[in-house]
Amino acid sequence: MSVWKSSGVLKYDPRAERGTFRPHWVILQCDKELVRYYQHIFYTLHHKKLQTAMWSSHCSLVRGEKPNITNAWKKFDSKVIEFSYSYDGEFFSNDRHYWIRCWSEKDEFGDIRESLGLSREPLVPYHISIGSLNQ
Repeated sequence: MSVWKSSGVLKYDPRAERGTFRPHWVILQCDKELVRYYQHIFYTLHHKKLQTAMWSSHCSLVRGEKPNITNAWKKFDSKVIEFSYSYDGEFFSNDRHYWIRCWSEKDEFGDIRESLGLSREPLVPYHISIGSLNQ
């Protein structure tokens, strides 16, 4: 398995370019070219185009979970966090959405969740969404 490193910017209550807002979300906004690269690989392998996720290239750290410690909300807003990700020739999928796994080496993702009074590990494992099929 090949592992690469990148970095992203932490965003609380992100707003999508299309104006969509969902409360209690924390994402790590990543380089858009990362997703474009893997969408190209997906297209080369499967000859299908993927629709980019609502917040473009990102990893969701908190997915609509109301924090138990509310005064820590936005504590790390705009912080740059280094992360690792892997791709071994196969995408993870639920037959509509496709993603690759990612993690923070120093478990900063878990630290952010814990600062909000949430479990260190989310119900859905950390990942970067590559896109979804229009069905």
